[in-house]
Amino acid sequence: MPGVFVAGDWVGPVGLLADASAASGTTAARAALGVIARRATIGA
Repeated sequence: MPGVFVAGDWVGPVGLLADASAASGTTAARAALGVIARRATIGA
């Protein structure tokens, strides 16, 4: 789904519990920032 980012210990194959939550949070944040950057470039 466009514009939906998820994070949690159940998302993806990396890490266990807290490690996985932090790793998936970082991945979700990077994905969200990429979308924001593309929108800013297109809107500029």
